[in-house]
Amino acid sequence: MAFEPDFETIAGTRLFIGAGKPTADTEAAFETLFATSPDEFELTAVGGVEGRDSDVATLSVVSRRRNREKPGTFVYPRPEFGIQWLPESDAHKTAEAAMRGSSYCSFMLVRQSGVTIFFVGYVLSLSEGGGASNDALTGTLSILRDSETITALTPVAPPAQV
Repeated sequence: MAFEPDFETIAGTRLFIGAGKPTADTEAAFETLFATSPDEFELTAVGGVEGRDSDVATLSVVSRRRNREKPGTFVYPRPEFGIQWLPESDAHKTAEAAMRGSSYCSFMLVRQSGVTIFFVGYVLSLSEGGGASNDALTGTLSILRDSETITALTPVAPPAQV
């Protein structure tokens, strides 16, 4: 009997942000962008990044008393990440500038296994979470993904953690 397939957890996931888009929509261009100045968020929760969400197109055929449906247009997921609220960090400053200027950012998500996913998007919101007296100060980073994801063929070595 074979072993059950292994699984990975969210623990150890890292998110990097870079201002603007790479020179091309390729793994190599993303790697070049993030090799020079990777700004990293301290994550407390990880949002879903991959996939698509299709709308449903409907045609009402009155003579047959039937509604026909099929996939219509699609959107990409809008991931929300829980982050430590660190307004003086480079990642926070990059995200805030992009949000205020409605400009593109590039993102690199490194999973626990080392699988690396690149994508481009807009910062929709960057907001403090609040809390009670003994709660850690956290916030939320919401992203409007605006490209397909590119999964690195071989894990990309992210910068060392400080």
